[in-house]
Amino acid sequence: MFNFYWMEFTTKDHNGLFSLVLYTSLCNMKCYWCHNKKLNTIRERDENYKKLEYEDIEMAISNNIVDMIILCWGEFLINPIEEIIITINEIRKLNNKALIRIDTNWTSPEKVKKLISLWLIDWLWIDIKWPYWERKQRDNINKIIWIKWEDYFDKIIETIHLWKELPHTIYRTVKYPIIKDEEYFTEIERYIKENIKKPYLLNNYIKINE
Repeated sequence: MFNFYWMEFTTKDHNGLFSLVLYTSLCNMKCYWCHNKKLNTIRERDENYKKLEYEDIEMAISNNIVDMIILCWGEFLINPIEEIIITINEIRKLNNKALIRIDTNWTSPEKVKKLISLWLIDWLWIDIKWPYWERKQRDNINKIIWIKWEDYFDKIIETIHLWKELPHTIYRTVKYPIIKDEEYFTEIERYIKENIKKPYLLNNYIKINE
């Protein structure tokens, strides 16, 4: 099973379900004011973020009141697909009743295809950070994410549409205060409603003090 560095029980991450969130580390993106940027730079020597003991993870997963297990931050799918499959299968053995949701940044379509084909996941949660299909928003996009996003463009579009194959997929956008152009957000919502036809949420931005 993967190394996990933080976990929490919550009723807020998925409406109506008691969830266990397991946090990994490291990410292939650098997003504006990431809530988990400390987790994304973890090293084994960091005393503040030691990996969780397997026994503690096992006890949490096996809790029979858990409705959903969420695998997320940093970017869960940057890990080798073989390790991802092993980890999910171990979780299933410990709790075969809980739904499994992956939160990802949409840059790994081949891994999403594999997980869907093996029926290993129940839900996917995609964070639509910018209107990828709208090149005129280039300047705004660069404010949100500090990578060469053009390299990911085709993968992003492919993954967005792959996810609609799962019945419970949810799409959301954070309303970043750094973006003053409302069209930026309305364009995202329009695209999802017209092309994906899945639930879409526009979440208020909440700054986390460090």
